[in-house]
Amino acid sequence: MQLYFDANTRYRLGDERALYERLLEHSRFCVEVPSGKRADGLMLRAATAAGGLVVSRDKYRDFRKRYRRLIDDPARLLAGSAGGGRLRVPGLGLDLPLPVSAETAWAELAPLLGTGTTPLR
Repeated sequence: MQLYFDANTRYRLGDERALYERLLEHSRFCVEVPSGKRADGLMLRAATAAGGLVVSRDKYRDFRKRYRRLIDDPARLLAGSAGGGRLRVPGLGLDLPLPVSAETAWAELAPLLGTGTTPLR
């Protein structure tokens, strides 16, 4: 699993910025695309190369010609949403509660990433 972020993501976050910066320390899982490049293209390229899937509400119209097989496959391009305190990806059967804070999210993620329980700040 990899998460892709545009370079401006860090500037759009409030209280979650510390969590985001800690996640970026784990480049195997989290990728911040350099300024001037779009995360979409890099993410679609990686998913295609790995035979992976993408969870997004984006239709990727600008990339349809190049990544048609991925984009048109409902088993590989899955819609997802976060709202009302829940994360939902129906195509994966996911309907999970979101952590109540960035600190709680990090406490749950850190052991999975092999970082122990080091606090965010």
